[in-house]
Amino acid sequence: MTAAAPKRGVISMLMGSSNQNKYGGVSHAKPVIGHQIASGKKTFSGINNQQGWLGRNIGMRGAATVMAASSGPWDQVTAEKLEAASKQMRLTHLEEQAMDAIKQAVDSGAQVVFPNALIAGDVVITHLISRLGLFDKIPVLFVNTLHLFDETLDFIEEIEKHYEFKGHISMAEGIEGDRYEAKKNFDKKYGANLWKEDIEQYDKVCKVEPFLRGLKELNCETMITGRTRW
Repeated sequence: MTAAAPKRGVISMLMGSSNQNKYGGVSHAKPVIGHQIASGKKTFSGINNQQGWLGRNIGMRGAATVMAASSGPWDQVTAEKLEAASKQMRLTHLEEQAMDAIKQAVDSGAQVVFPNALIAGDVVITHLISRLGLFDKIPVLFVNTLHLFDETLDFIEEIEKHYEFKGHISMAEGIEGDRYEAKKNFDKKYGANLWKEDIEQYDKVCKVEPFLRGLKELNCETMITGRTRW
């Protein structure tokens, strides 16, 4: 039976771009990346190559250089310092705005759920929830497609340990067990090549249904997401 989507609302926090491949694998960053993004530092080259400067990960299209009256031309060092300060001001504002939105969602009395897909923006939100100390009020949902890389599954465990919370894992209906046992059970029930033979059915079985069921199991009324709604 297909679970119903949450009715109360969606809080779109920060913009991120997915780096999922057709096998369901997700490239990922270390937990410290959440701090680096929130504090305005550049991330490692993998993210920079895919998404450009950090600002674009969270909806910023470059900070304006501070312009002011001056008795003479600025040297390069001064200009770079002013631009860096402007960028940091913008990042600080976005961080405070995001934390305020999370807090307001919890204070509304609705059951807030955070589906974490491990993209850069979701790691930022994980960091902000930790800073607010709200993991006891905001359950984190992970969808295990049973086609994730071992490194991705390791990363889930790593951020759980780093931020001291336990996520809710949702998988294809009727599948249980740890990572290897669960995959074996999936292959037996649905077929190891489902993603090749019927991609739409694969998406439904491994992604859509577990996601909706996970929200229902967590009594989701408000969902926090790193995706931007246009």
